[in-house]
Amino acid sequence: VSSKLDGGSIVLYYQDGKLINALTRGDGSKGQSCLNKMKHLLKNVRVPDKGMISIRGEALIPNKNHKVLLERGIPNPRNYANGILNRIDAGEDIKLIDFVPYSIRISDTPLNKLEMFELLKLWGFTVVPFVVGEKDTDLEQLYEEWNGLYPIDGVVVSDLEVYSKQEGEVLFHSETAYAYKFDNEKAEGVTGDIEWQVGDTGRVVPVLKLATPVFLTGANISSITAHNASQVVERKAGIGSTILFERANEVIPHLVNVVDAKEPSLPESCPVCGTTLVWKGLDLICENPMCKAKQDAKIYALLEACGIPDGFGDVFFEQYVQGSSIYQFVAEVNNKTIRVVNNSSHYSKLASKLTSNIYNKFSEGF
Repeated sequence: VSSKLDGGSIVLYYQDGKLINALTRGDGSKGQSCLNKMKHLLKNVRVPDKGMISIRGEALIPNKNHKVLLERGIPNPRNYANGILNRIDAGEDIKLIDFVPYSIRISDTPLNKLEMFELLKLWGFTVVPFVVGEKDTDLEQLYEEWNGLYPIDGVVVSDLEVYSKQEGEVLFHSETAYAYKFDNEKAEGVTGDIEWQVGDTGRVVPVLKLATPVFLTGANISSITAHNASQVVERKAGIGSTILFERANEVIPHLVNVVDAKEPSLPESCPVCGTTLVWKGLDLICENPMCKAKQDAKIYALLEACGIPDGFGDVFFEQYVQGSSIYQFVAEVNNKTIRVVNNSSHYSKLASKLTSNIYNKFSEGF
């Protein structure tokens, strides 16, 4: 039985004992290399000279370092860890991260989970917390114990039997494993403000801002989504209300209930473009097709489809887009690259790479 880590997935590739690559999950089909950062983190690890070895694990910030993030006002350790790995230069922040492996693949050596953990420890890795359990092992108790070490979102039960088959020159093995999750942890807080955010369809979504941030499952929570305007009205989750919330899958905080109700005040016009809002079903809607928030959301979705390079953030997005509609943006993308390059040498490579991704995607077709 091992803990199910809540971090960023990374696969290390060793060739004859040398770390030759380290890939994040990336977009799900193509990973991003973070080789130099992992070399720094794993400088005391010694993997034997046994041909090609792949090691899968997660990069995450251990709970003991969360205090440092809270002092900086950083709410989400998981996102921050992923951001560090995606930076060109991680600086001193790389020291906040642990790489915790849980799986090895060696081409000619089938291993069960316990054998993997023992090898990883022998090579100098800090392995995922685990025990060899019985059928009556209290999984929830283990979850509570391990939750204090690293951000986790459950436990994994693995079969120690190894079933292998010969296929050509390579020996494969399979492993039976089951993930167990438990009820999401909940907390209470007081609504200090309501921020109304406009999405790409014009839905105006209420985000409840806590008067005082609340620490919950490894993150400092300051914002809670209420899904739609009618939920705020029906539950009376106005400013000053005491609300109960949870982190779904340890990531997105959302409203569960209102403990002490206060009448909310709803916006009459779009907070971005000023257009009068209308009710459609459960939602307040901005019907202005040229609303900047709607256009920005559509442009961002386009950029995601084309491939967003490392280093992309809100500041660069504003410089790159600068209030365009999606139609203007597509037509003028090359001019935007020139403008950003001229205005900021820091973003010049990023702008050129993003523009190249857009042209390539348009050439391939969506």
